[in-house]
Amino acid sequence: MSKRDEFWIDGARARRSLGERIDRRLSRLIDAAPGRSRRIVVRGAAARVVTIEIPNDPGVDYVASEVLAQDCYPVVPGVSGIATIVDVGANVGIAAARLRLAYPDARILCFEPNPSALSHLRANAAAVGAELFECGLADADARLPLYAGRDSTVTASLHRHHMTGDASHEVSIRAALPALRSAGVSSIDILKIDTEGAELPILRSLKPMLAGVRILHLEFHSEADRREIQAMIEPTHSLWAGHIAGRHAGQFTFVRADLVPVVAEIGR
Repeated sequence: MSKRDEFWIDGARARRSLGERIDRRLSRLIDAAPGRSRRIVVRGAAARVVTIEIPNDPGVDYVASEVLAQDCYPVVPGVSGIATIVDVGANVGIAAARLRLAYPDARILCFEPNPSALSHLRANAAAVGAELFECGLADADARLPLYAGRDSTVTASLHRHHMTGDASHEVSIRAALPALRSAGVSSIDILKIDTEGAELPILRSLKPMLAGVRILHLEFHSEADRREIQAMIEPTHSLWAGHIAGRHAGQFTFVRADLVPVVAEIGR
């Protein structure tokens, strides 16, 4: 296994430099064999290791870099007692692997409706000890078309957009709150949602649970969605980290207000 297929997180080793990360990403693109899979090893603190298998897919490579090298789902200092993690839009399981290393004793529930991702996610969920639900979540039960990503499984969406093709699969969608309650979930410690524009219906369904969530990792895909997400979350949570890729794309981490680590403010 080459070094570009290994990641070190949470203090397992000094973080790679930007140059190393770019070199590794370029090497992947040059060496990638379409249609084949490869294994990646993720090493965490206390000698914890998980190994998952991912497709040679440029979008999945981007997610691996974003989640494992750039740490877009950071561990928040001092927030402990994480027992239940809900990963909505789990794709092939990269976020689940990262969260498993950070929270080795947590129950992780992965929701994913995309048949193109499920072939890898089934094995990876088993490898990291996560529970797999082969459906998407929203605010009502339905059978809906899922538009395939034009170049990658990670851009598949319930909404046709510039990164999807015309082809679609009909997939199972469940109302989020009843789905979680039927799985025995009465509270959520970490909620991660990455559903290519379908985030708001999930949040609306989960509204009775949102105030208790300790950490939320949320993507947005339009300025209007960002504004509504912030209006929904900020009465009970504080923005802790994030990245804005443009007016209509970005990712936020919110922490419940009573758990936000104390950080010095300039001028205070």
